[in-house]
Amino acid sequence: QGGLQLALLLHEQGEHEQAIAVAAELAATGDDVAAAVVACWRWAASHDTSLEVDLRAGADRFPGARVALASLLRVTGRAPEARFTLERGAKLGEVQAWLPLGNFYVEDLADVEAAEEAYRAGIAAGDGYCHHNLAVLLADRGDLDGAVEHFRLGAADGDDLAARALRELGG
Repeated sequence: QGGLQLALLLHEQGEHEQAIAVAAELAATGDDVAAAVVACWRWAASHDTSLEVDLRAGADRFPGARVALASLLRVTGRAPEARFTLERGAKLGEVQAWLPLGNFYVEDLADVEAAEEAYRAGIAAGDGYCHHNLAVLLADRGDLDGAVEHFRLGAADGDDLAARALRELGG
């Protein structure tokens, strides 16, 4: 467990190559969670569609692998399966699923009400990055006060995009 925590910490600190090396070592010893983490990080770095098998194998082991699988499915033209994958993650309580699910609703289905619900559920689950996307939806609807509020909340949670948007609005 300590080895995977080290890999996650290295990744969080921007040491991606070293993090993948540590996680890959663990995966080579049969650690399924580490293998899922490696597949997720490799997808993020390469968008190599040959990672689909590894992402599918890891989807129930590491929430990021499920999100990465949904991304792969979207870019390969399998939007319904991507939606199902993200909705499953959300139903399982995987915090990481909410933001991409909301984005899917906006970008693929043009369903801003469903997106708003997803972003709000993500915020309630603890994903502070959902504030930015919710703020954008609110601003598009003309609710500038609500948008500024969510940009502020996102910035307070450490979201650089929300902080930048807030500065641009003069808030």
